[in-house]
Amino acid sequence: MDLGCFSFWSRTDHELSLVCPTALLPKDAEVREDGWCCFRIVGQMEFSMVGILAKISACLAEREGYSFGERM
Repeated sequence: MDLGCFSFWSRTDHELSLVCPTALLPKDAEVREDGWCCFRIVGQMEFSMVGILAKISACLAEREGYSFGERM
């Protein structure tokens, strides 16, 4: 499937998850949750950096009216 846009696939031994625009969701999806938004980090993110996730979450928290888990 060619989504032609930003998307994310994740496969575990229990499921295959797809994050994509709602309009591009496969018709045979078993479960769906609409209304989410996402962001992209440009460049390579080194997880060994202390506090990197805290810095990212602080930047997001500065955006008025945003909270983690909130659907937009």
